[in-house]
Amino acid sequence: MEFKKKRRLCYSTVYRVIQRYVQFKTTADLPRSGRRRKLNNKQMKSIAFTVNNNSGISHRILSRRYNVDHRTIGRNLKQRTNIRPRQRIKAPKYVKDQEKRAQNIVDFYIVIF
Repeated sequence: MEFKKKRRLCYSTVYRVIQRYVQFKTTADLPRSGRRRKLNNKQMKSIAFTVNNNSGISHRILSRRYNVDHRTIGRNLKQRTNIRPRQRIKAPKYVKDQEKRAQNIVDFYIVIF
């Protein structure tokens, strides 16, 4: 009971942990009934790292890699990691000034030939 006093725990909590250890020989979480998740924690950690790495990888590409639907990827990222999907913004090939200069050069060569 010294442990209880040091940690400020209820009697019922302490006895429940002791009972679980006596019955199952462990205090860790055990497998429960119900449908398993399509993506386990290791896979979700890998997906979250990939998405956060600013690689611009799409949900569809990730879904092919993990053999699940792209909506599963999006839903799991949203619910389990609080990562919101965002599309990569493509940089323009030309700045406005560069585009005008390129057009002038093309027009010049069209006139010559």
